[in-house]
Amino acid sequence: MQLHPQQIFLRILGIIFFIGVAVIGYLGFSKYNQGAIIENVSISDGITVDKSHVDISGVFVNVHRFSINDRNTPINKDRTFKEKVTLTPGLNTISLRVFDVFENSTEYRYTIYSTMKNPEYRETYQQILEAAIIPKEEDLPDTETLKVNTINPQ
Repeated sequence: MQLHPQQIFLRILGIIFFIGVAVIGYLGFSKYNQGAIIENVSISDGITVDKSHVDISGVFVNVHRFSINDRNTPINKDRTFKEKVTLTPGLNTISLRVFDVFENSTEYRYTIYSTMKNPEYRETYQQILEAAIIPKEEDLPDTETLKVNTINPQ
């Protein structure tokens, strides 16, 4: 069976049309094909802070569920998040995990070094009292002076 040039042309045109539809469809839905991601994260890996916490924010794409260090975190209606994460002194690893509707996940890990020091530990109540700044009895104003000043303020 021999095909006429018109039939060959129409078949080639049909193939090109369907390839074009497939390419446009793929490009149009490619943002859904990449899975759950976070854009514009406010922290970066390897930073050093002098605080006991860090504020983390970002924008979601295709995210159904989100967790920070395996703790579920709410997602704002505008597909953003802002959370405060407590740090321990020294090296900290923060894990951000996003899930799409099929429960496929993507994990982002950040290492942050905190130079903040823990408060000094005291073992006994007596050590706590000794470390506290408690005024001595002779340094306190007498009660008569307090009464006079509160009745007749100058």
